[in-house]
Amino acid sequence: MENQTFPQNGFSIIEFLLKYQKIIGIIALLAIVTSAIFSSPFFIKPKYQSTVVFFPARSASISNELLNTDGGSKSTYLEFGEEDAADQLVQILQSEEIREKIIQKFHLLEHYEIDSTAPLKNYYLNTEYEKNISFRRTEYLSVEIKVLDTDPKIAAEIANEIARLLDETKSTIIHHNAKEALKIVESQYFAKKILVDSIKNQLTNLRKLGIYDYETQVDHLTGEQVRNATELSSNQSRLQVLLENGISKNDTSVINTKARIKGSESALKTITETMTKLENFGSDFNLLNSQFVFESEELSRLAQRYSKALVDAQAALNVKFIVNDAKAAEKKTYPVRWLIVLISTVGSLVFTIMALVIWENILRYRKQKTA
Repeated sequence: MENQTFPQNGFSIIEFLLKYQKIIGIIALLAIVTSAIFSSPFFIKPKYQSTVVFFPARSASISNELLNTDGGSKSTYLEFGEEDAADQLVQILQSEEIREKIIQKFHLLEHYEIDSTAPLKNYYLNTEYEKNISFRRTEYLSVEIKVLDTDPKIAAEIANEIARLLDETKSTIIHHNAKEALKIVESQYFAKKILVDSIKNQLTNLRKLGIYDYETQVDHLTGEQVRNATELSSNQSRLQVLLENGISKNDTSVINTKARIKGSESALKTITETMTKLENFGSDFNLLNSQFVFESEELSRLAQRYSKALVDAQAALNVKFIVNDAKAAEKKTYPVRWLIVLISTVGSLVFTIMALVIWENILRYRKQKTA
């Protein structure tokens, strides 16, 4: 007799199901009742989901965005970020810093009913955290924060607090780097300022000696020297003519001529002294003046960089554009009771039918063996 398995065709399957319909019906009923009971709030606490959705802002220097006066670059702060920016924010959301702040603020160890004396309390806490709180970049390049909790209000508060901490955490990172940059620029700026002030003081001392503009002064004094030398020579000749003609020394013309000669001599003496100073210090003045112009321009550029670095180190802009704030959910998200009942019932039926098929084949085999 040929050994056949049961059931082997459509008719025998129907017969098989009719044969064991009571058992299958009882199992199905027990599965429905049991899964309905064990998926009830008495056994599984319902959880409510709150969601925050936002787009990342483009990362940019605050000073360049808000204080740029050259008109050469277009502000990008009001534009949405790209894929890399969204991924960066997801990484920050997953950071230990945000996790620890959320755990402490909402007392999650007690809230998740984890024994604080358990050796693996941190493992259990992190497992619950990751099970209930998730972050992802969506296909639209936005970032989504999802929080599940047995209390809908707490779920919304946690989601909104995480979104707030994102700004705070990234601003802290940016400010840390900006403050380091500020220290460098500040050091350069004040060192340059000290140098410029030193050059300025040296130029002031030279100006006290009568040196203001070497080239202009030399041109002017050379002309004055020639003019006064000419006047001196002319007045000396005039005086000599007056005296040779027997004009009295007390005569007005003689006195006036002598006065002009004395004035020219005094002027020439002053010019000579100034020219000597120019010869001695003129090259120093020119060098210091050129250096002063150059270093002043450098100081001006550093002053702009210092102002921008100061803004970057002190100011803060939001790193995201909120699309949806989290709200307390009115309907539970977990568990989905109908799905649990359906899967449990189908699973029980499949297992029961397989068991019955095996049992039927065992009985059939025994009959064939004893026949």
